[in-house]
Amino acid sequence: MKKNIYIISYRKPPFILLILPYLGIISIDHYLSPVTTFSNTLIIIFSIFLFDILLAFIMKPINDKHIISLGINSLIVTIFYGEIIIEKVSKIINKILPEIRADEWIIISIFFLLSILIQKYLFEKNKLIVEFVKTFFIIFSLVMVVYKINQNKHFFIIKNNYKNGESYFSNKNEKPIILIITDGYVSPNEFYKYNKDSSVFEFSNKLRSKGWIVNNNSKSEEITTIHSLSSLFNFNLKVGNKKDVSSTFWGQKLLNSSLYDSLNLKGVKFYNFGILDIGKTKRFTSLYYYYPTSYYGQFFDKSMINVKYLNNDSGLLQKQNMHNHYILESLPIILNKSNKKSFYYAHLLMPHDPYQYLNEFTNKSNSNPDKYFEYWKFTNKKLEILLNKLSKENKYRIIVTGDHGYGDIGGGIKAEQTYTAYYGFDYTLIQNISSVQDIGNLINWSF
Repeated sequence: MKKNIYIISYRKPPFILLILPYLGIISIDHYLSPVTTFSNTLIIIFSIFLFDILLAFIMKPINDKHIISLGINSLIVTIFYGEIIIEKVSKIINKILPEIRADEWIIISIFFLLSILIQKYLFEKNKLIVEFVKTFFIIFSLVMVVYKINQNKHFFIIKNNYKNGESYFSNKNEKPIILIITDGYVSPNEFYKYNKDSSVFEFSNKLRSKGWIVNNNSKSEEITTIHSLSSLFNFNLKVGNKKDVSSTFWGQKLLNSSLYDSLNLKGVKFYNFGILDIGKTKRFTSLYYYYPTSYYGQFFDKSMINVKYLNNDSGLLQKQNMHNHYILESLPIILNKSNKKSFYYAHLLMPHDPYQYLNEFTNKSNSNPDKYFEYWKFTNKKLEILLNKLSKENKYRIIVTGDHGYGDIGGGIKAEQTYTAYYGFDYTLIQNISSVQDIGNLINWSF
């Protein structure tokens, strides 16, 4: 019994016990992820046991320093569960007090201090409570594994999905296809409902006059970037229980993209000028955190060692400006050297917030939706210049589309409605496209 109590005592840093629930939470995500392997999983398991032994050895001379033990335990808990705590607390605050935006570091600091105080109070009152906590952690970790298995039961087999499709174009006349995603692009129809100003259709009308096929009210089945593009690059992948599906699933499907696999099978070269890794292609610019792209990143995905927090989106505005500038100014030059049988994915973070583009755009409006609308009009001007360059010699087939609209800018504007324009495609083929997520099929059919 004494041996048992010693093992579970606060005097012995229980590293493995404390992270057991975390291991249960990430277990199936880690197993399913395409970036993990059996060998690196063994390395992580070995590292956990090694760290547990080293921590116990380091703490042995100061076993009686009760507050140090509590501090280390709280630090471990904060590091491994901080991301989850921030997410849950932020959601609660947003529901109760939607006008307040809680700082994530304040939340995590309060959680760390509370962890110390709770441990100190409970363990000093009754040290046997540690045994109960140990038992609870073990049971909870097993419950999480079972829950995650059930959550992902339909998605255990993630493999290459080739789709040949019928080619609607002669191989002799094949031209490269360029897909330009305009992030968070609101349908002009939505703006017309809002301001009754027909000038919102100027950009569309100019494209039509130059031979473009335009859909001013294109529907998106998804209203977030990761869900929208994951579906698009997997032939309008539909998942009924999206809220229950593990978050790693969407990254999985991009790294195992059916469109990428299908184009690769046809010998089509895939070029990535986007913000997401797709198939074996790496993103052109790392902006925002969508999903882990390394096995260490996968392991720490739900923790405070998550690259999102280590990076803290440092220099985000500058990186976003430079990325947008490259797409608008340099892409036509790069594409001029392209091979015929090739596909290009370019992601323009416009008219996405923060509504800024180098020193060229100054927003005169103070609040949405007018603030967004000003930047939307500026984006159209920049797009017009880019598309004129790309279509000048009729060398490419081009698709410009929003991944979704922008639903949190007010004015009754719907996030499901966006905008799509096609150049060099047959109209009868475009008629088969009912949503943004069908565009992957169009691309595949066209080679």
